[in-house]
Amino acid sequence: MDATENLRIAKSDRDTWLMGDCYNDVTGRWNFDTLLLDSCLGDERGEFAWGGSEFTEDAYNIRFNAHEGASDQPILRAELRDSAGRFHEKDKNLSERIKNTTERAQQSERGPNGHYDYLTAILLLHRIKG
Repeated sequence: MDATENLRIAKSDRDTWLMGDCYNDVTGRWNFDTLLLDSCLGDERGEFAWGGSEFTEDAYNIRFNAHEGASDQPILRAELRDSAGRFHEKDKNLSERIKNTTERAQQSERGPNGHYDYLTAILLLHRIKG
């Protein structure tokens, strides 16, 4: 993800948070931010689904690698349950829909033009000022 450092996840029984330091190119400072992944990522019949919610409730072995592969991508992995009740290893590249714009991590939505437009009003982001 652009202009982020110390990217990681924090988990509880019901929630998974993405957190890290986001660079603000206006102020030149780093700000600690969090994004509740369960507010924008769900589990639909054993597949990660953007626009869903609460994937953590049915997922097992949730892991995150902030810098995976030669292309240095942030990959979330978990075992998700399919419609037959079996668990399968799945992954999701978080940079598909989450990026740092100016000073905070944001989740994007596909606009009417078919492109991803980044949210200006951050309803999904719980900001912690450190």
